[in-house]
Amino acid sequence: MIATSSLLTASASFETGAGLALMSFPKTAMRLLLGTEPRGAGVAATRALGLGLLSLGLACLPRRRARHRLASLRAVRALLAYNAVAAAGLSLVRATGRYRGIALMPAVVLHAAFTGLFAGRARRART
Repeated sequence: MIATSSLLTASASFETGAGLALMSFPKTAMRLLLGTEPRGAGVAATRALGLGLLSLGLACLPRRRARHRLASLRAVRALLAYNAVAAAGLSLVRATGRYRGIALMPAVVLHAAFTGLFAGRARRART
């Protein structure tokens, strides 16, 4: 079984990395994800999305000496909700057939896997 802190670190690191990529290289990142580049205000919106992911990732990184289990549980719940919505949203994007970036399906699979892992953690925390 994967330790909760390791799971939080992995998911938060992926989101932080994705956020940095979207902020730094919005056209390349979106071309990889959706198969098309943002134009005009889409570049600014992509950077704003990156900032949000960066913030989520940094906020959910576990602290080395976490004193409160509640802080970990809140991060688990936040990343559970985010990953579930991201998996569903990206799946819907893929299902429309309009966007087909090389990184789209791996992103769906990764978010779905994190959703399952975080759901298990959240369920065990309630008992």
